[in-house]
Parts: sequence; structure tokens; C-alpha cells
Amino acid sequence: MSDEEITVNTPLPSYQALERAGLIPKLGMPLVPTLISIVFPLFITMAAMPFLQIKAYLIMLICIPTLGFIWVATKDDDQALTIMGYTLKWLLMRRNYYLFGKTNTILATKYGRQKDDYAQFFEKINGKTEQYEYKPYER
Repeated sequence: MSDEEITVNTPLPSYQALERAGLIPKLGMPLVPTLISIVFPLFITMAAMPFLQIKAYLIMLICIPTLGFIWVATKDDDQALTIMGYTLKWLLMRRNYYLFGKTNTILATKYGRQKDDYAQFFEKINGKTEQYEYKPYER
């Protein structure tokens, strides 16, 4: 056994276990998306049961392609659904993308271009800096 003292800063082999998603054993599918794809149609089926009677169970068939997609997408990478989610989020957040050649262009803002943008910080610190005058950097 080693005589080294273990402190808070001692690196221990964790293999990033806390960063990994919980997986269903032997299938390798992430637990939360799999349960959501089963439970959500189940609740819809239960709500439709008074109206559709036995036909409401057909709603549960939507689980089959959903679970198939999850299994295929996460076969090699358990974070694939997270990456797809972020991609979809940024796709939906694009605004006026067609004005810039259908790309994700980040527009510059006005902040930092005016003297008043900087002067307000100096006024808040103390009363001595109110006379501060902004002079732009000259080459």
C-alpha cells in the first residue's frame, strides 16, 4: 500500500462516472429518454381509454419506432441524444438566418460603442469618477 496522504486535491480515478447518463442494462439506451418515450404514450392511452375503449392501446404502438430510434442513435454514443437536442435548440433559435446566406451569424450589438456605456460604471463606483471622459484608443 502507498504511504501517500490523500487530500481534497488528490486526483482519483473516477473515469468520469458522474458525467455519464444512466443506461438500461444490456440495451445501452439512456434511461430518461427511454422512460419518457414509454410513459408519455401510456398517459395518453389512459386518457383516451374512455373514448376509444380497446382501440386506445394502439397509441402505445408509437413507442416502437421511438425506442428503435433511441437504440440506433445511442448504440455507439450515449450522449448522441443530447447532441441532437442542442442542435435542434440552436436550429430553432436562429432568427433571420436567411438574411445572412442561411448561416448562424452573430450580430454585433451597440454595447461598448458609446461613451455612456462605460461612464455608467464609473459613476456607480464613487463620486470622484464622474468626471471621467472616455477617449478611444488611437493607433
